[in-house]
Amino acid sequence: MGFPKLSQEGEQLGLKEETDTFMVTAAEEGEHSQPDNDRLITNNAPLAESQDQGRSRSKPYSCKTCGKNFRRTCHLTIHMRTHTGEKPYSCETCGKSFLSTDHLNIHMRSHTGEKPYPCQTCSKQFSTSSSLKEHARLHTGEKPYSCQTCGKRFSRSSSLKQHARLHSGEKPYSCQTCSKRFSRPSALKHHVRLHSGEKPYSCKTCGKRFCHNNSLSFHIRSHTVERSHVGNTSSKKFSNSTSLKKHTEINSGK
Repeated sequence: MGFPKLSQEGEQLGLKEETDTFMVTAAEEGEHSQPDNDRLITNNAPLAESQDQGRSRSKPYSCKTCGKNFRRTCHLTIHMRTHTGEKPYSCETCGKSFLSTDHLNIHMRSHTGEKPYPCQTCSKQFSTSSSLKEHARLHTGEKPYSCQTCGKRFSRSSSLKQHARLHSGEKPYSCQTCSKRFSRPSALKHHVRLHSGEKPYSCKTCGKRFCHNNSLSFHIRSHTVERSHVGNTSSKKFSNSTSLKKHTEINSGK
């Protein structure tokens, strides 16, 4: 025996009843579920607090000077030396002092020449992992440090710091002889040679010595056939723009 066939009105009525039943059930479930949500939110508060406490417990040793937290007392002890200036570990080769034995060991590589971190791209080796990481950006093109003033980007934080001095005018490096100040240590190093007379760069052709590498490069052109600057009134060539300018002034009668 089959089920009686419903009329179109009966089908619509049955569909409406099913829909109403679904809506009521959903509403009832919503009413009953609301307190559960409240309990869940209430229970999450102590959970968040316990997570914060867990983080505090993971670094229970704090610096009384700056508030920074550490996992171990030995780490806190080393950190405290940044405030006191204490450097108990000294290099037996050059006498330079350091905060920790780790810093001393890294420094010792500058004397031994040890470079345990090789670049996977070009095989160049480095004494520290941080130096390798900075070098790798030359291959990847990554420049994560940007200038807040002009937007220029850099691969090294130290390069950004030096660049920022162009905007601020800061010149923290001063010459002990004449008190002239510089924004970069390399610029100071080059300047000091004017006082000391040191000329570490020599020409392999004639032996002439120079304070700066770019001065040597400029000089080497006088020995090579490179003549990139050509006079307008003659076919004579010059190794640099200064010589060309002087030649032009002589010919023009200036």
